[in-house]
Amino acid sequence: MSATPDEQTQEQDGPEPDEQPTPIQPPDEDEQGEAGEGEQVEGVPAEPQEGEQPSAAAGAVGEKEIEKMFKRVETANAAYARKVGEILGEEAQVLEPCPRCAAPFLGLIWPPDMKPASAEVRDAVLVSVGEQPAQATMQTKYARRCDACDGNGVVLTGSRTNRDKAINCPECKGRGWMPVGDELRVGRSDIAPATAPNGQTEVTAETLAPTAPAPDVDLWGRRVGDPDYGMHPNYVASR
Repeated sequence: MSATPDEQTQEQDGPEPDEQPTPIQPPDEDEQGEAGEGEQVEGVPAEPQEGEQPSAAAGAVGEKEIEKMFKRVETANAAYARKVGEILGEEAQVLEPCPRCAAPFLGLIWPPDMKPASAEVRDAVLVSVGEQPAQATMQTKYARRCDACDGNGVVLTGSRTNRDKAINCPECKGRGWMPVGDELRVGRSDIAPATAPNGQTEVTAETLAPTAPAPDVDLWGRRVGDPDYGMHPNYVASR
């Protein structure tokens, strides 16, 4: 007996499902309460049990771990210093420890007179120690930048050694600026006196303190007006 068209269609498409699958619903509060104390419901973070200490914060380490870290840092510092010495040779002897490198971290710098710090570096160092960098914005009329060192306070000598590669500027004595007028010369032993238009140096006359008046009686008891006043007895006897 041949199947009807409807029966053929059902055989090709397969049997129809009885029920549609229902989506998984999150558990109700009552169901969560029924869960065991040690059982964690999926999707809900577990709470620490009574008497249980919460885990330490991420990144927290104990004293023993810190001590081990510092020992490894000291070993790395020794290796770094040794490697720098091998590369620079005798020139490494002029290096100075960085005053801002907190122990146990090693830092090395060139001496300031050999490699002066730039204005940006100085400002960054001041900020790192909690101080504000200089906020000056106006140029004084009593000073100008030293032309010999371009305001750096040091000049090159032409030496190939790091020790003598740079020296304090002889024109400004390492200040980086030159005075204009006499306002900034007063009381400064490192600033030469001003030069007069005729090429001679102007020297300010020193004010001498008044001398004390002569005493009425000399060391030998002779009063003022005595012909031998102030004369040593040996000279008086020899006359």
